[in-house]
Amino acid sequence: MIRNTVQRQIILETAKKLRTHPTVDALYMEIHKNHPTISKATVYRNLRQFARDHTIRRLWLPDEPERYDGYADPHSHFKCTRCETWFDVDLEYPKEIDAAVSEKYGFQVDAHDVLFRGVCPQCRAAGPVRGDGAEQPRPPQAEQGAERADRLKEGTAAGNPTEAIAGV
Repeated sequence: MIRNTVQRQIILETAKKLRTHPTVDALYMEIHKNHPTISKATVYRNLRQFARDHTIRRLWLPDEPERYDGYADPHSHFKCTRCETWFDVDLEYPKEIDAAVSEKYGFQVDAHDVLFRGVCPQCRAAGPVRGDGAEQPRPPQAEQGAERADRLKEGTAAGNPTEAIAGV
């Protein structure tokens, strides 16, 4: 049995508080602000355990670092391709897909993830995407996403991504 330590509680509360689907690095940076004695290894280990226990969700995408979602109930996601912000999409969880895949291919489907990609309303309001390669104006909320993306590119080249559709 895993003990419910103060550190575990802080990590879980932070993961549930951040609605941005943060990476381990982003969660660690947020935790480190008020709790500098909690190590990144402790954050990583506990996040993995919370995901195994289905307390939070672990999200994967190819060529990206894993992310964590404090909202563990079944739901889908949307990723803006301009500002790279992740959003929860609260639609009815399409369980019939699990049965269809199981019936057609013989797999035992335990879970699935749906990820929509496109442009969020804030980025759409900033104007259409130009095809000339010129820099697009970003909405204010996108600046945070852009800074996060730059940090990720610099520090997480050795990520562990797998297909998002493979499940949690």
